[in-house]
Amino acid sequence: MPKKLHILIRDRQQNSMCACGYRPAILDQDGPAVVGIKWKAKTDVLNHIDTKEKAAQGTAPARRSPEAPFTGRHAARYPRAGVRQTADGRWLLTLWDGDGISHVIDEEDRTHDDRHTAFAQGWLTVGACRQSGTNLNGWPQA
Repeated sequence: MPKKLHILIRDRQQNSMCACGYRPAILDQDGPAVVGIKWKAKTDVLNHIDTKEKAAQGTAPARRSPEAPFTGRHAARYPRAGVRQTADGRWLLTLWDGDGISHVIDEEDRTHDDRHTAFAQGWLTVGACRQSGTNLNGWPQA
């Protein structure tokens, strides 16, 4: 009996699937398209492949998590900025000089009516600091 091949391939619609015929259920769901559906489908196929390979070896598979692309892959660079929406609909800009070290900003520069303005403010501030080699206080970066 031939051994089924378990590798990640794409169908005609560029959806992820396994060469053995496994197709993630999320691709066939009814309703509007879900944000991240292609990433979830690819993750499901890779988990399927891991399960099959580890079963053949007799070991437990390593599961992928939704945080996987964001944890442990890249070192955080400082200074950095973040934007989030508050309960009143305004956008809040936060700047960091280091891990857990938030930079104090005036309320006028901290809250914005739209996210694009908040993002641009943070991008310009952090970009200038990185280009000059200083932190948000103007001190040389360590």
